[in-house]
Amino acid sequence: MAIPVILSAPRAGRLKPDISLLEPIMLVTFFVLWPLAAASLFALARFFDRRDQQQLATVRISRRR
Repeated sequence: MAIPVILSAPRAGRLKPDISLLEPIMLVTFFVLWPLAAASLFALARFFDRRDQQQLATVRISRRR
């Protein structure tokens, strides 16, 4: 089954992509995703900090014995 592709004459000869629509999409994606990335990095840092503190606590207990 063939799907007809209709190209208008002015757009058919143009090779450059239309960046005017791409730029707002990129900006919205950036502003939506960077808080999620920052939150995940802070969560990872907090997790490893707590894990390190727990390991230090066990080391201190074992030294006192």
